[in-house]
Amino acid sequence: MANPNYLSDLEIDKIEAFCKDEVLYETIKKVLLAGIYHNAVAKPDQPFEFKNPAFNFISNAYAGEKSVSDAEIGANLRGLFEGVHHAASVFDQLKSIKKEEGLVETPYNEAV
Repeated sequence: MANPNYLSDLEIDKIEAFCKDEVLYETIKKVLLAGIYHNAVAKPDQPFEFKNPAFNFISNAYAGEKSVSDAEIGANLRGLFEGVHHAASVFDQLKSIKKEEGLVETPYNEAV
């Protein structure tokens, strides 16, 4: 991923520092994905576990005694997967944002 043109050099520096701290990086990722997996179960010093949100969709429909077609279940599951996959992959792209090495503007007038 090329550096987004909407980030300042300071913002890129902050992203680089954030990504170098693996514990902070994984913790923030866990918190963000827990918001998507609204039934996330996390315990300190243990891998992140998820309850199955697809089962919640079906059980909520059945609790309301509403019929849910296989197509609705499939569409819901596909949408859930796409959202989680996209959020995780965009978050992982943070690691590719780095300050471009190369030209450094000099504060001196080189014509003199």
